[in-house]
Amino acid sequence: GDHVAFCVRNLDLQMVRKGAVCGDPTHRPPPVAQEFVAQIVVLESEPEPICVGFSAVLDCHTAHVACILTDILYGVDKAGQRLPDAPDSRAKVLPGESAIGAFSAMRPICVEPATDFPALGRFVMRSNRRTVLHGVVKALGGCEAYLEGEGEGRPPLECAVDGGEEAPDALS
Repeated sequence: GDHVAFCVRNLDLQMVRKGAVCGDPTHRPPPVAQEFVAQIVVLESEPEPICVGFSAVLDCHTAHVACILTDILYGVDKAGQRLPDAPDSRAKVLPGESAIGAFSAMRPICVEPATDFPALGRFVMRSNRRTVLHGVVKALGGCEAYLEGEGEGRPPLECAVDGGEEAPDALS
């Protein structure tokens, strides 16, 4: 909530724009990612439920970036625990439900897992001037890296959109 002003030498003003994040490049520079995995809660949905391919504007700190839900990994309960797999659990997320999903941004965005830095790890997605869902970033990168790190004797899942496929355009 605090605002801080500072002066930076040898920086062209054309390089600074909305959504830019300042950090210490020698200690721990702010990460930039185009893909990330997040836990989401659907507040309200469009005429149809939220499913793979859903696109909206992601608002995180001061950045506004078009983003696509590329995969629904599994549903979670209010405590964040994985729900037993149901036949349609990876097909859609209804209002009031939570899930772990993989997202792809149209351009790189500065986000971090909420456990590391909460201000850069929380976001909302808006569509048609309505807040459709809110989320918490769990990991950077695609769903493969997230699922490998999860383990714990669970059967492996496959991602709906693998690296070879091109995600649909959000602004067409």
